[in-house]
Amino acid sequence: MKTFSDIIQETLRYGFSDGPQVNEARIKDWINEAQRMVATNTVAKEFEAAGTIALTVGKYKYTLPTDFDMIESVFDPESTLRLRPVDLQTFDANNIEVQGIPTVYTLWAKEIWVYPLPSTAHNLELRYIKEPKTLVAGTDVPDMDPDYLHLLVDYALARAYRSEDDLEAANQHQATFDRDVGKYAAAVQHRIIDKPQQLLGTWSH
Repeated sequence: MKTFSDIIQETLRYGFSDGPQVNEARIKDWINEAQRMVATNTVAKEFEAAGTIALTVGKYKYTLPTDFDMIESVFDPESTLRLRPVDLQTFDANNIEVQGIPTVYTLWAKEIWVYPLPSTAHNLELRYIKEPKTLVAGTDVPDMDPDYLHLLVDYALARAYRSEDDLEAANQHQATFDRDVGKYAAAVQHRIIDKPQQLLGTWSH
């Protein structure tokens, strides 16, 4: 099972036909919906992307990449600082006329805002989780790890059974989807070995 067509056919093998509640068009939508959910909930390398934000002196609002889904970090190579995320209310409390080296950022709609106002024109490094490409053609291949493509089938089946009011089967496939998304996320976390180690009992008091 490698392609969009493979995943659709595997879903249909559970006995669904082209009807008003469950049909190929809806299954395609559910599969794409599933992949977007997996991307957001696993932060897997398959969905990681990097870009640049070209700072302009005195400007604090910048457009995010069109495929942006979730931010991982913003790094300033010139100052060697990693910008700190703040909520919109905290950002608005700053004096937006101040210029200097940006140290914080916030997100609004499809923009990223930085503070202080940049005093020099240079690039920030943006690391983010991208929205997976929408699968359209039968030969399209999902962005995610091939070992976890069964997740897309389970999610589509959960939605299909729910559409036909078979809540028992729907809940079963939803539980399988949720469990295996957790396994996918855990496997991703195990890629990172250069991290602080907490001793047992450190926070027990």
